[in-house]
Amino acid sequence: MRRSSCASRAAKRPTRRDDASLARPALFAAGALAGISSGFLGIGGGLAIVAGLGAGLGVPQQHAQMVALALTPPPMTAPAAYVYWRAGWAAPWPALVGAIIGLWTGADLGARAADRLGETALRRLVVGFVAAMALAMAAKALA
Repeated sequence: MRRSSCASRAAKRPTRRDDASLARPALFAAGALAGISSGFLGIGGGLAIVAGLGAGLGVPQQHAQMVALALTPPPMTAPAAYVYWRAGWAAPWPALVGAIIGLWTGADLGARAADRLGETALRRLVVGFVAAMALAMAAKALA
């Protein structure tokens, strides 16, 4: 069922945490972890930001996801991509363009779906998705 107005949607959301109450060292640590995971694992850092803000600092799930999406555009991951490019790794432009179009479309659809879920359901889905990805990667690594 579609919500009828922004007011009804806002009424169902959890109370927003005051950003001023988040300690700067904790935010720096979440950002540093995201940067390390971006460069070392090639995951863009968003997962670390979501985990750091959501589980570590108690930020509501949708808020943590919005921050992760806002902080991980290509300029944030460009230094790590440059290191890999300098080492000789390259992707063909058609593959990059296709991936960008898919990411834009998927990000829009995913954000719309996530916005319709409650915080607990969304957090469980994120954990389940990450666990499934980890199992798939472990199976591939051990094969």
